[in-house]
Amino acid sequence: MKHINNSKKDNISLSFIKQRLSVIEENNKGIIGDRLSFLMSDGYRVSDTSLTYRQINTLGVSGLLNGSKENSRGWRSFTFKDLVFLDILSELRKYGLEGRQLKKIKDFFYAKNSNINLVLVAVLLKIKITIALRADGSFDIFEMITGSLSLDKEYRAVIILNLNEFVNNVLERLSMEKINYSTTLSVFSEMYNKDNSI
Repeated sequence: MKHINNSKKDNISLSFIKQRLSVIEENNKGIIGDRLSFLMSDGYRVSDTSLTYRQINTLGVSGLLNGSKENSRGWRSFTFKDLVFLDILSELRKYGLEGRQLKKIKDFFYAKNSNINLVLVAVLLKIKITIALRADGSFDIFEMITGSLSLDKEYRAVIILNLNEFVNNVLERLSMEKINYSTTLSVFSEMYNKDNSI
């Protein structure tokens, strides 16, 4: 299992994800740019979210709604990335997380130097990603290699979020095809075969 801490430093896990994405890009030129365009294209409405108009307005007032823009008629417009973020917020609120805790997730999703776009592209390209969220709102992002999550001793209790399932829920709500993500053993095989084909 490789993992990304929500710190700003580029660590070994992010390098591993970049390497995997590089292999995918070599075999499918332009696919990463296509997925980034998909993530950032807007035009989705409140009715495309899992929330009500009132819930969206409450998030806006509390400062947790960063991604939406109003169009010429005053209606909010969202990107696909925003829809995933809103689903995560909705789920975390069910567990009683609020303000400061949720702001850390928002900051990660929308900070200029965040790697969330890269992580979401990895999900769209069938790489299994899991978020382990601590009670204080800090979190780690795990790229799953073995298909199971074994947490270090530093964790007393965490909420585990399967990012792939959040993306699939949004895709399904938009009547798009869900993504069958791999257990990553096939990715190792792909990388091994590519390295040994020279």
